Amino acid sequence: MPRISETLRLRTRAIAERARAEFAIASVPDQRRAGHYLGLRFSGGVPPDLPKRLAAANVYVSVRGQAMRVTPHVWNTDDDVEKLFAVLKAELFVTAWIAGAAVALGSPARRAQAKP
Repeated sequence: MPRISETLRLRTRAIAERARAEFAIASVPDQRRAGHYLGLRFSGGVPPDLPKRLAAANVYVSVRGQAMRVTPHVWNTDDDVEKLFAVLKAELFVTAWIAGAAVALGSPARRAQAKP
């Protein structure tokens, strides 16, 4: 059992560090979290439907409170982690693009206010 715990702790630590480095996604410090799962905290909250969009690519996470829970298993490989980050990157890009388009176009209320 200690080897399993250590394997999962190292995997969740690597995911947390990479999420922070690549996307500025925070998590509870390593010394304060359980080693077998990880809660990723997005600055503006978990983007709507992100877990559903990840699941469409066979990447499964859940939402607990304000965090996206990532729970790797012993059988998950480095390739699985790479897939998590590839899909996360693509989905966060889409989320940012949609948000940017909404800001650029303005909401209907903003457009109505801008009319003379």
